[in-house]
Amino acid sequence: AAATVPSLTGGTGTDTFDVLSTAGPLNISTGAGSTTVNISPLNGILGALSVTGNATGSDTLNVDDSADATAKTGTLSSSQITGFGMGVGGITYSAVDTLNLTLGTGDLTVTIASTAASTATTLATGSGDDTVTVQSTGPSPTTILTGDGDDIVNVQATTGATTVAVGTGVNTINVSAPSHVLDLIQGILTLTGNGTDTINLDDTGSSAAKTVSLSDTQLTSTGSAAIDFAGDTGLAT
Repeated sequence: AAATVPSLTGGTGTDTFDVLSTAGPLNISTGAGSTTVNISPLNGILGALSVTGNATGSDTLNVDDSADATAKTGTLSSSQITGFGMGVGGITYSAVDTLNLTLGTGDLTVTIASTAASTATTLATGSGDDTVTVQSTGPSPTTILTGDGDDIVNVQATTGATTVAVGTGVNTINVSAPSHVLDLIQGILTLTGNGTDTINLDDTGSSAAKTVSLSDTQLTSTGSAAIDFAGDTGLAT
């Protein structure tokens, strides 16, 4: 017979689950109350971990690897977090209201393949020289905070409001789809600099007629959402 996967289920009150490590699979289901699931460190997650929220509750998933100083690579999607030193199964999640993914101080390579439609998502990186590639975001707000270090953030597509705020250092934010168009920026994009920063906006692959307006705080263009600027940034279009 197949082995039974251990399961934990929340109730109708205020619940907190702290997950330090998994050697085998583990399922956590939240209840109708207010539930917080804390997962840390990621090197301890060797067995597949599943977190399922409750539609009638308020659920927060905190994934904290901030104490790790090693270089890591990983991917965040609308249903899963993989890599970052975890086992093959990583973390699967669904129906959570808030996801906070806080990573360490090593040099990181992070891909945001997608974000969950009903989950407010925040990614925070540490003081390493990080590369974050945003392939798409869901309708709920997405926030990307890079720490001190020389960081590169590539934003290819947005659906909901998306914010990128970089730390001190020499940072580059590139906004364009792989086809070199801005048309996939469909959620308002806010870019905040802090240091010596460059923003590259690439629409060279577009053949459509467009009306473009550029100021020191905003770019608007036919076919895409507004891109707002704040902080100390240099702009190349």
